[in-house]
Amino acid sequence: MSDDTCGGGQWTGYLTSEAGAAQYSMLLSSVMAGKKVKIEGNSNVICEGTSTLIRNIYLVF
Repeated sequence: MSDDTCGGGQWTGYLTSEAGAAQYSMLLSSVMAGKKVKIEGNSNVICEGTSTLIRNIYLVF
């Protein structure tokens, strides 16, 4: 996981967008399959309150 640059220790995303729904789907299916993922956030200038906005999700092999 990349650093939490917004200071809240939480991650968030938008389920209302196609990209956000795809990220959520990947996270959910990875957890259900017992796979590890790496979460990368946006810079600290793009925060949702004190939550870091998810930018990329990588499947770790």
